[in-house]
Amino acid sequence: MAVARSNLRRFETGHLPEVEFDAARSYVCYERNLYYMYSWCRGLRMFPLFYLDRALGWTYSGGAEPLAAVNNGLQDFLRSHVTTELFLTPPEIRETLREAFRRGEVAAVEAWVSHTDGSRYVTSILIEGMDDGDVAYFAKFNGFLNHTGHPMPFDRLLSDLFVYPDGTALITLHRDAPAVDALAAMSSLDAFRHVFGDLYGYSWAHGPLTRHGKTVASSNSGLDEFLCELDRGLHQISTDAGVPKQQQFRLGRNVFNRFEPIQQYLRFVQTDSILSNELGKPLIREVSEQLRLMDAALQNVLKFVSLLTVKPIPTVFELYVEQIRTLRDLQPAYRQANLAVMKSLTT
Repeated sequence: MAVARSNLRRFETGHLPEVEFDAARSYVCYERNLYYMYSWCRGLRMFPLFYLDRALGWTYSGGAEPLAAVNNGLQDFLRSHVTTELFLTPPEIRETLREAFRRGEVAAVEAWVSHTDGSRYVTSILIEGMDDGDVAYFAKFNGFLNHTGHPMPFDRLLSDLFVYPDGTALITLHRDAPAVDALAAMSSLDAFRHVFGDLYGYSWAHGPLTRHGKTVASSNSGLDEFLCELDRGLHQISTDAGVPKQQQFRLGRNVFNRFEPIQQYLRFVQTDSILSNELGKPLIREVSEQLRLMDAALQNVLKFVSLLTVKPIPTVFELYVEQIRTLRDLQPAYRQANLAVMKSLTT
C-alpha cells in the first residue's frame, strides 16, 4: 500500500484550466472542493455519478441556500469513508492541521470572505497543506478566484475563520480515499451500480426505490415553499440601494448550483458509450429533452436575477418568480427521467 505524500511542504501556485474551472463552478462551494480533489487531482472521470440521486426531491431552507436535496448519498458516503468533522478552538487548529497534513490529508474550513461590494459571507475553502514557515496553501474557485496551492499566512487564515458562538470553528479533514480510487478503476456501468447500491444503499428489490430498506421520498415541497417566500414580494430581498450581493447569489447562483450538478451527471450518462448503449435510444432522447428544458430554465433564472440587480422593480421580480415556477413545474418529468435512468442501469 502506497504511503500518502505529506502535505507539510511548499506548494506551487496554479489554477484550473478554463474547462475544468467552469465545471467546478457548477457545484456549490464545498462540493467544488470535491470536484477539484477527485475529478482533477485524482482523475476520477466518473465524478458526476456521485449526483445520481439528487433529482429525487427538494426541501426548503431559509438560509443562504434556499433548496436542499431530500436524498444526498454523497454526503453520507463522505462521512463514512472520507471525512472527519472536528469543532476546534482557534488555538487548537494549527497543530491539528499539522498532524493531518503530515498524514497526507487536506482540510476544508469555513471562512469569511468579501463580495466585490464589501459585504461579507461565509464560504468553504480547501486548505491543501502548509510549509515550515507557517504559510497555508489553499484552493478556491468562484466567480473571481481560480486558485490552487495559493499561499496565505496561517495567522491570516485563523483570523478569517467562521467561529461559532461556542468559540469553535468547523474543520473537515479529508483523508485518503481508496473507495474513490476503486471507482476510478471500474467501468462506468460497474461504477454506477457500485455508487447506487454499495455506496449509497439504493435498491429496487421490493418494487419501488428504497434506500437502506426504506421507500425513497420524492417530494418537491422545497420549491413550493421557496415560491411562497417569494410571493411575499420584492421588498423582502431588496434595500434602498438595490438587491444585495447575498440575495443575488441566493436567488441565482445558489439555485443554479443545486440543479447544474444533476445536468452534469445526465450529460455524463448521455455521452458515455457504455451507459448510453445500456439505456437505449428512446430513453436517451428523453434525457436529451429534459437536459434541454432544464438548461433553458436555469439560464432564465440567472438572466432574470441579473436583470433584477439592474432594475430592482416589482415587474422584473415577478419575471424572476415565474422562472422559479417553471423550474418547479419541470420537476415531475425531470425526476421520472432520472428514475428511469437509475432503473435501466441497475436492474
